[in-house]
This record gives sequence, C-alpha cells and structure tokens, in this order.
Amino acid sequence: MQASGETNGEKALQIIFEESFLRFLKDDRALILKDAHEQSLCSRLAAALEANARANGFDAYRADAEYNRNFGEVKTILDDELREIPITCDVILHSRGEIRTRDNLIAIEMKKASAPEARKYSDRMRLRALTKPSNEVYPLAGANPKYVRGYELGCFLDIDRHAETALVEIYRGGAFVESFTQKFDGTVEAHTQR
Repeated sequence: MQASGETNGEKALQIIFEESFLRFLKDDRALILKDAHEQSLCSRLAAALEANARANGFDAYRADAEYNRNFGEVKTILDDELREIPITCDVILHSRGEIRTRDNLIAIEMKKASAPEARKYSDRMRLRALTKPSNEVYPLAGANPKYVRGYELGCFLDIDRHAETALVEIYRGGAFVESFTQKFDGTVEAHTQR
C-alpha cells in the first residue's frame, strides 16, 4: 500500500515490514492468541523482520528487540517540547551504527489492545520523534549524534488477539502517514491515509 509521494526506497522498506508482519502473524498466531508477553511477541517479529530484510538485500542490517544503545550510550530522543527522553524501542532494523549514511531503517512499537491509551500515545509520539529527519540532530565532522532520529519508516502495531486483527499505523518524516487494519488471516479490513 504505497502512499502518495512515497519513494521506491520507502516502498521497499514498507513491503519488507508488511511481509515480515504477515509472516509473524502466520507463524506465531498461537503465541499471540495465548496472550504471550509483548517482549516475546516482539522478539518473534524481529526474527521475521531480519530474515526478510536479508532476503531482500539488506544483509548488513539486524533486527533487534528492546534495543536501547546509541554508540554505547543510552538511546535518547528529543520530544516535541525539546525534552530529552531515554528510550527503548520494541523492534528496530538498523546497521548498529556500522553504516553511518543509512543506519536506521525501521522502528516498530507494539502494544496489545488491552494496553492503556496513555502508553499507546507515548509509543506514537516516540515514532514521530524517531522518524524525524536525521539532519536536524546529526553533528558535523563525523561525530556521533546525541539524539536518535532518521528512521525511514515507523510502524505502530495495536494487536487485538480477540478480534484477530492488528491496527497498523505508518509514520514517516516525523508524521503519521496512513493506517490499516490487518486481519490475522492476511486480509486488510480498512485503510486510511492522511
């Protein structure tokens, strides 16, 4: 599902995410339905994401669950009010700092439908911050950035095991782009774009 104005690189990453998410729903449906912990689900999604990324030519990238490091320091972002916030993202696809020109590809936040709305809101705000352009915070002369930004794709997942659906929201450039409801059987129920 390509949004208007989306580049081929962005489309490729979204296809990798969507295929990985469908693989996760198919392979780990029983785990989801048993109400396994969110961290367990995220680790399984990370495995599917890394395998699919490698199959699509992203050999130098790794998918990590609960990753919180930025060049050895605790990963931080600046929120919209310029407050420094330490973060741990549920799942990320990145080069672990090895490819400085294109390190951060996909950031994923996952919540179960039963999670408090305040936690879901916090995840959405984190994805907005993580997908803001990196040129706003990267220092000159090859120094390591203090704040993490520049993820090319952000994905928020709201998993409803009872309805066997997941609300999927897509973020790019610091903003919400589109959402759709993904059924566990692979069909898409609803789709909206900004």
